[in-house]
Amino acid sequence: MAFAVTDKFKKRFISALLLAPLILLAIMVGGWAFAVMVGIAYILSVYEWVMMAKRLQNKINHMAFAVFYLTICFGAFCGLRLYFEHGGWLAIGVIMSVWASDTGAYIVGKKFGRRRMAPKLSPNKTWEGLFGAMSFSGAMLMIIAALYSAQFDEQVFTLTAYVTMFFGGCILGVVGQGGDLLVSYYKRRVGVKDTGSLIPGHGGILDRIDALLLVSPVFFIGVFICQM
Repeated sequence: MAFAVTDKFKKRFISALLLAPLILLAIMVGGWAFAVMVGIAYILSVYEWVMMAKRLQNKINHMAFAVFYLTICFGAFCGLRLYFEHGGWLAIGVIMSVWASDTGAYIVGKKFGRRRMAPKLSPNKTWEGLFGAMSFSGAMLMIIAALYSAQFDEQVFTLTAYVTMFFGGCILGVVGQGGDLLVSYYKRRVGVKDTGSLIPGHGGILDRIDALLLVSPVFFIGVFICQM
């Protein structure tokens, strides 16, 4: 079955083409540029999740969970950039692997998807799409590592390290799908397709960063353990 380029895919591509360079630039520059970007994303994410939580029973509990979860996840992403040496590369690595994961899940799922993974939460997610998410994420993590290594005259990473990164990226692909399903769970409960309409082709900010949220603390813990 041929992959059809839909209007939604075109909008997603254009939005990514415009936003991605600005996001990556803010990460590399750091300082106020990074702080402003993260601050805006955090405020918008809290707002979108609180708006969903207001439509649920025990809304105070759901709001509290939203703030707690988002604070931990955003804090971990900031920690990658600020705590570790060469944190800019780590932050770019995690965000690029998540973008690759989303792209792999979308493309592979559209072309080969047959077996639904979580039909009640996200009917479009398939096990084939999960494989695409894992493989694309693993490959992207290796590419980022190779680009980082290219700065130096000597080989920074061994072949074993690259293989480990690939499988680590595959794990991030799975974790990212879990983060996606968590937000999908809330959207299902309140009966909305998207958390907002801020980004054409993507929906709200949560629709775009749902996978990155859960991946960030997992990646932070992984890097922290590797550097012990």
